[in-house]
Amino acid sequence: MSWWSEEISVLPTKIKWGLLICLLAGASIVKVGEEIFSKVMISWEGHQVQEVVTSKEQRIAVTAALLEKRDISQVFNVFGHIKPLKEIQISSDDGMSVSHVFVKWGQKVKKGEPLFQVDSRIHQLRTKLQNMEGQIRQQELEVISSLAEKEIISKNEFKQKKQELESSKIRNQITKLESKAGKIISPIDGVIAEIKMKVGDYVDDPQKFYIKVVDLSELRFETWVPLDIASRINVGDSVDFEWKRTAARLGEEEQAEIETGVVDGVSPMIDAQSGTVMVTVSLKDLFNNWKSGIYVKAAFPLEKKQSALAIKNSSLIYDKGQAYAYRIIASEQESFAQAEKVPVKLGISDGEYSEVMEGLSQSEKVVDKGVGTVTPDMPIEVIKN
Repeated sequence: MSWWSEEISVLPTKIKWGLLICLLAGASIVKVGEEIFSKVMISWEGHQVQEVVTSKEQRIAVTAALLEKRDISQVFNVFGHIKPLKEIQISSDDGMSVSHVFVKWGQKVKKGEPLFQVDSRIHQLRTKLQNMEGQIRQQELEVISSLAEKEIISKNEFKQKKQELESSKIRNQITKLESKAGKIISPIDGVIAEIKMKVGDYVDDPQKFYIKVVDLSELRFETWVPLDIASRINVGDSVDFEWKRTAARLGEEEQAEIETGVVDGVSPMIDAQSGTVMVTVSLKDLFNNWKSGIYVKAAFPLEKKQSALAIKNSSLIYDKGQAYAYRIIASEQESFAQAEKVPVKLGISDGEYSEVMEGLSQSEKVVDKGVGTVTPDMPIEVIKN
């Protein structure tokens, strides 16, 4: 037995119990102190960040974004489908029977090439009828001419009959040209996109029986935009188009392809119901071999500013329409700081960055990741991205 054990043994029982209680209390205080000043590792937004917990304050881990100058281009994004330059449905509205179809789906045709043929006997009968009508009008004109010389009828009546005869001759010539082969030709260079007829069909409805030819030498994009946006779009402006091609294999990511078009029309008319204006864009010489009908995003340029003081949009918060940012006020310790909430006046935005007009200065730092968890004048810990 040690000397201190002997000394304690001679002490009164009450003092012994008092010493034991003091020892237990001291051990508890040390344990609590270790827990208070311990550092707890937490995982936040994919980063391992350290939340510092002390008996006086709690610091939130955030990342910082530096304000610097950069070029900002404001664009207006719309989505829609690419269309062919021209799209024409060719039919026969004369109520004829289809005797031959000369083309196939996907076939390229030149202007003037025959598409289909109708029964030419109807053309022959029409020609015969118009010849008879022409002969009758010629006889009428001879009689009226004689009456006009005798001043029995006016010269105006004679002139009118003469014009009717000339019109009849022209219609007869047109019918003769049509009845030469009874063939309906393509009015443009293009590709056969649809064939909605077959041999034996009786064409009584042009919307039901037709052949569609599309001109794919140039693609077009048409959209309707608000009036205030249309007033900032000019003919000749370049427009970037993005098409996200579907992944070819399972597990692969979509691939984005970019092409550029040129605005070739801004309508002077406003749609009465929607209050919007039509804008058309031409796409030529496409490197990616885009097809008519694909769904794309079009980015119309509205304004561009060079060397503008810019802030990341992810660093901004909004309260009742007012934009705010948390400016980082550094402390003596490099990673510890305070967050000061400041109102910011913004200019144009490109979707990722916004122009800073007032409220912040170049080279200042603001809270980026974690901005949604910060409150004014809160102590923070700035970690690396």
